[in-house]
Amino acid sequence: MKFNTYLDNKKTLKLIHDTSIREVILEHKTLSRMGRLDTDSLLSLTDAALESGLSPVLQWDILCTESNFKNCIKLLDDLPLSKFAAIRVQDIGAAEWVRHELPEIPIHFIAETGNHNLTGLLRWHEYFGQQLQRFALSSELPISTLINYCRSLTVPCEILAAGRILLFYTPRKLLGNYESSKSRFNAIKIQASRFKIIAPLPGVIDAINAKVGEMSSPAMPAFRIYNDNDSYINIDVSENYIESFQVGDTVKVISSKNSTFESLIISIGQVINPDNRTFNIGVDIPESYMESFKPNQIVNVLLVDYKNNNSTSLPSNIIYSDDKGSYVFIVEDFDGEKVARKIPVLVGKSFNYKTEILSGLVGNEKVIDKGSSQVMDGSYVKIKN
Repeated sequence: MKFNTYLDNKKTLKLIHDTSIREVILEHKTLSRMGRLDTDSLLSLTDAALESGLSPVLQWDILCTESNFKNCIKLLDDLPLSKFAAIRVQDIGAAEWVRHELPEIPIHFIAETGNHNLTGLLRWHEYFGQQLQRFALSSELPISTLINYCRSLTVPCEILAAGRILLFYTPRKLLGNYESSKSRFNAIKIQASRFKIIAPLPGVIDAINAKVGEMSSPAMPAFRIYNDNDSYINIDVSENYIESFQVGDTVKVISSKNSTFESLIISIGQVINPDNRTFNIGVDIPESYMESFKPNQIVNVLLVDYKNNNSTSLPSNIIYSDDKGSYVFIVEDFDGEKVARKIPVLVGKSFNYKTEILSGLVGNEKVIDKGSSQVMDGSYVKIKN
């Protein structure tokens, strides 16, 4: 009985060194369904495995389409395949290519998802001949069936034992119980080293969702971690103001205790939310105010979307309009008397009960405020202080 395992980093290689494992399986991300190694990493691990006295085996278990099959062939042409003890294949087309193009390289045929009958396995053995070095049988088969297959086939067989650790049978004499148990224990230690939860960022654990005895799942986070280094105020602003703000603009923030401080816009979203027709603005939180804010807290932010230092503004209630447009009443001197004059004006934006006057007034006129609704053009007026 022998053991082999998957190798994807040099740390695992050091752990393997203290076990009876002498064969390692390497997976390139182009060739394997679960492969994560790029070409440089694959070759580096292959050389390291050879230096440690291990036999590296290249796994090609991706189910090939016409496009990715061409990518696989191109990669295989660039790899030093002589360094690998065998190629593990699952796709029939891939196995046929290896048989025809690489007759000198042994084949490990993966029969985990099909070929569950002994007759089919015997036919594949006959077809591939001496190049077929091993069958990787399906763990879905009953133990009694696996035992029967291993006895009937003249080629060594391999079955899944623990996780991605693979146990295979061989016609050679079995090892003693002690060595077998020791190897299984060391293999489990390798797997146990991977059962660690590592936070993707530093911070403080704010909530623990996992409970002892529960099954873990990627859909259910085990912990909630808070890191205030990346905290900022998130604002949803109507799309009508999409061109009104820029990164670096000053805003006023009102905290829950009604304290006010100035801050800066640090980001502006480029996408409109179709649900509420808003875009996102990020506002920086100064370090001195960081303790006053918590995640998901609601605060008020005052943003200046328009500013004109050279304009005149009047109370909105003294600006009137007719079919010719907007107008106001001013006071002028006429024959030693003061009269009201109707002056057309062009108005701009309004805010806080005041309206911007873009044209029509110079700025030094006396505009009638109180009583403006009771005069007309040419009316005599008196000014009371």
